[in-house]
Amino acid sequence: MAKEPGMSTAPPPGFEQTPAGLLVRAPAKVNLNLLVGPRRTDGFHDLDSLVVKISLHDELLLSRGAGVPPAPSDEDDLASSNDQPYGTHNAGRMPAPRRDTVLLSCEGADCGEVENNLVYRAARLLQSHVRETGLAKPGDNLSVRIHLTKRTPPGKGLGGGSSDAAATLTGLWRLWGLDRTDDRTAQPSAVLPAALATLAAQLGSDVPLFLTPNPCRMTGRGDILQPLDITPLSMVLFLPDLFCATPAVYRTFDQLAASRGAGVSPALGGEIGLPSVNGLACGTSDAGETPAPQPAHPLAERQLDDACLRLPPSRWRHRLTNDLFPPACRVCPELATLHGRLQAHTDIPILMTGSGSALFAPCDNDLEAARLLHALPPNLRQRGIIVQTVA
Repeated sequence: MAKEPGMSTAPPPGFEQTPAGLLVRAPAKVNLNLLVGPRRTDGFHDLDSLVVKISLHDELLLSRGAGVPPAPSDEDDLASSNDQPYGTHNAGRMPAPRRDTVLLSCEGADCGEVENNLVYRAARLLQSHVRETGLAKPGDNLSVRIHLTKRTPPGKGLGGGSSDAAATLTGLWRLWGLDRTDDRTAQPSAVLPAALATLAAQLGSDVPLFLTPNPCRMTGRGDILQPLDITPLSMVLFLPDLFCATPAVYRTFDQLAASRGAGVSPALGGEIGLPSVNGLACGTSDAGETPAPQPAHPLAERQLDDACLRLPPSRWRHRLTNDLFPPACRVCPELATLHGRLQAHTDIPILMTGSGSALFAPCDNDLEAARLLHALPPNLRQRGIIVQTVA
């Protein structure tokens, strides 16, 4: 059967052994509901978010790097370009040993500077951990070649870089045979060690989120993860050519919250003419069901009930909200304009993931998503793709 125009489908993320190496899929994420508390004394914010992984994904091809030459110079910073391997270095000025080199190449996007790339940093961090803990023998070669195929656009709130970092950790753990414990002939274990979660947290607050493909509720500063049972859903994902800098969005969030006094209200959107909803119990439909703004609640009291999430999305999607949407629209007014144009063509709520700028419409199935996408004028339709949740 031919693929629906605008469709983005993929097998569930995981591992696939190919003749060229170990293929690891790194799924993007969507924050269905993102509730944000006031700024804490440590500078972070408490979060309460329902997060799903979606079929849009990057791919990493990992292969053992036996015979990779050392870096061609002793400089730490080498410029990178598409499809060009990085030079590899230790923290000091000396070239990396031949046995522990990391060569990274990219297609679909520029990998950026070597020291800032999360895939490279994840590989180096795991190499150090394996050496320091004695998981690798002194003579073991931990050199690796990594080819990254980027499909998840950066700067859209989809977590592509964090997912790539997690895929690097789990993929190299398997490539190096560390998932077989003491018996290297045994079958790989599906249980990831706690050490990987610790390493992931060192790379970024939301990297641990991607160590498993399961939907989850994310609380604390994003470091507390609870598995969730969410009914499978489709969505139309809109990828505008807009950028919302996360630090600027949070600063604006704090300014909006301060202007309203103590506490954070779910109705911040009213200050810039945006719709505001408050997530509580399930509803029955989309039509005429926008709830009135509520007083400030602790985040847990504003979150959807677990039982609600096992129902079709049409029963609860009108209760979803993102507390970062109003400040994101302050930072990037074009986002508010695009949101309004999309929302004018459908009763299905158009929502934002993360700190933006990607928008999405949660749907019961692919058919509903296709109908929504095809109802849009061509200039809006070309910004959207249909994706599904994966687990």
